[in-house]
Amino acid sequence: MIKIPGTEEGIPAIEQALYEGINVNITLLFSLDAYKKVMEAYLTAMERRVEEGKPVHDILSVASFFVSRVDSEVDGRLEAIIEEDGDSERAATARAIMGQVAIANARLAYQEFKKVFNSGRFSDLAGYGVRIQRPLWASTSTKNPDYPDTLYVDELIGPNTVETLAPASIDAFRDHGTVTVTVEKDVDVARDVIETMESLGISYDDVIDVLVKEGVEKFADSFHSLAETIESEMSRIAEDIRTRRRNELAGVAGKFDEVTDSLDSAGAAQALRESNGAFWSDDRQVASEISGLLGWLQSVPEMQALASAGLFESLADDVQRRGYDRLVLLGMGGSSLAPEVMAHTLEHREGFPRLTVLDSTHPDTIRRVADGMDGERTLFVVSSKSGSTIETSTLFEYFLDLNHGNADDFIVITDPGSPLEARARNLEAWKVFTNRHDIGGRFSALSYFGLVPAAASGIDVGALLEDAASVLPIHDIHHPGIALGAALAAAADAGRNKLTLLCTDHWASFGDWLEQLIAESTGKHGKGLVPIAREPVRPVADYGDDRVFAVIDDGNEEIQGLAESLREAGHPVIGLPAHLGQLFMTWEIATAILGQQLEINPFDQPNVQEAKDQTNKVLAGEVDADVDASSVEKALEFVMGEANQGDYVSIQAFVDASDDMVNALADLRASLAGETAAPIALGIGPRFLHSTGQLHKGGPNQGVFLQIFQNPAGDIEIPGRDWGFQRLFSAQADGDYLTLEGRDLRVIRVNVDSASDVSAMSQAASRSGVAAD
Repeated sequence: MIKIPGTEEGIPAIEQALYEGINVNITLLFSLDAYKKVMEAYLTAMERRVEEGKPVHDILSVASFFVSRVDSEVDGRLEAIIEEDGDSERAATARAIMGQVAIANARLAYQEFKKVFNSGRFSDLAGYGVRIQRPLWASTSTKNPDYPDTLYVDELIGPNTVETLAPASIDAFRDHGTVTVTVEKDVDVARDVIETMESLGISYDDVIDVLVKEGVEKFADSFHSLAETIESEMSRIAEDIRTRRRNELAGVAGKFDEVTDSLDSAGAAQALRESNGAFWSDDRQVASEISGLLGWLQSVPEMQALASAGLFESLADDVQRRGYDRLVLLGMGGSSLAPEVMAHTLEHREGFPRLTVLDSTHPDTIRRVADGMDGERTLFVVSSKSGSTIETSTLFEYFLDLNHGNADDFIVITDPGSPLEARARNLEAWKVFTNRHDIGGRFSALSYFGLVPAAASGIDVGALLEDAASVLPIHDIHHPGIALGAALAAAADAGRNKLTLLCTDHWASFGDWLEQLIAESTGKHGKGLVPIAREPVRPVADYGDDRVFAVIDDGNEEIQGLAESLREAGHPVIGLPAHLGQLFMTWEIATAILGQQLEINPFDQPNVQEAKDQTNKVLAGEVDADVDASSVEKALEFVMGEANQGDYVSIQAFVDASDDMVNALADLRASLAGETAAPIALGIGPRFLHSTGQLHKGGPNQGVFLQIFQNPAGDIEIPGRDWGFQRLFSAQADGDYLTLEGRDLRVIRVNVDSASDVSAMSQAASRSGVAAD
């Protein structure tokens, strides 16, 4: 419970806090009038919640009525009368009520409590689950040594009361206290005591005013002292964190401080809390558009509320009850990468289908997934923000047809009002989830797009959200997401714009998600960070001064050792905890901050459409799609000759991503890494078009692109289309190549038939490097 004083100023706050579902201990109660107002505030708050259909059964409150302080104040005044009047009758009356006013006051308060909570008004509320607000006897230690040490305990025992005791009082009562109902004893005497006090010229109201004023002052002093202590400790911790971060950042530490101070002055934390697009742009229209894309900052608490209400657990139960053997996600980019990370890094519960992500249009890949449907019941999740993504749309129609038009095995996730939503509802799909429209695809990990597939595959969504919520809300400039964004901006300013993720294999899939987030958010207008995920480890001396490293620290000694060696060599290396929910939120915030520092809009993707348009032109026969392929030798010579200091090589593999092919591509990547100092990125097409494609066209002109194309052996027809997946896949490869070429970027193409051809390329790369030496 939080404490709120039961003063005139405190009453409205008490009612509002209780209405909002906050448990409250109302403190500093001395008078019957104040206590009545406190009970009224409680009942009113509960009535408001009941009227609005909000839960009330778990809201608790106590009213702390102070006891011994009353006697301390009144006894002092009685002693003054006794001293002044000597042996008079007035002095005798004063002596008679010494030490009795506090208990009398409390017993009368208990009578007021009974009136309210035995009333029909409360009875009606109790029917909805409203709990009794119990009176709590505070300040129960005996201050006067002439009084029994258990006086204020023994005399106020009764139903529905709370007694707070100091350790000495507990020991005393355990030794010689008496347990019996006493709070309702001698109520008429209690009234007489108060009247007698008044007759002696001691004003009840004046006593109360003095006690409340003193209590408020003590509380205020205590509060200010506490606040000062917290501020001091926060400053110390913040400085410790900042020092540690500066130590991680080596030569860019000074710039990090400058960026952090600049962000603080610009109100970065407040802008994120308030979803204020003006932080990123002075243009009103652009700022408004950005404000309309910041829903991801509110998604976690909203999803937590749904999780608490049982939505995700209910979905998981439904999936398990239906007995699905497989779960296939049809989606691209932000709609598929986060669920894939969750499936690879979080614990899978037995009895739930394992997730397979299909984000390719290569016929052989599609056929392999389709063949797995034989004899197994498959649940499909169709995921697309726009509802018109060509890969998702065509895959949906194909698998729907393969499932005999039965949409009852399909879950659809999309934005409200999208064509996909209309199609799904018309087909009577099993479940349709419409996400917040103000969340961009790459920022949608902790929304329906990430969480529905996770729940369906048996992942504990509630635990993931709780982990994410641990870095929310965004209080100040020391937030790990803001600090990470500032560190990346400082590194980029120093020319270190190749962001390399170091982690164990367990976390490797997180790099795929991070690639999309960073590349699509920052790679535009000739700027941006180039994310390098799953890169083979190199000797420390082989890493150039264009690198900045991020480490997911899960305690692996090899990774920790590499990180320390890189720091010693002068590279900035940023450590991050291995908690997936925190990582999602931290990187999303960092990316938003980085975009602001790069003076770009991190929430648009102006160049992604270019490759899509070229693909459509190829499909329509409007452009010549006869892309010339080079020999392996010429392609390797081109790549090694073009990749200079500050460049990166991007292997763009439009292939069937079988295990053999993926392994062969990894070997080729390692061979190229051994022969050139440039970072080597690897993307599978058309998947990477929705990930790093924006960076390739709009980012810094530092890319050397090696397109590897594997022509599908056969085709698969697409219902309702004039062309099949073979033509679509080829058109996507051609469209991307033509877009890169049209921008005068360094690109070359090699055609392969199988994984063995890629392995031969890897061997040739190693030989050519040796020959060149």
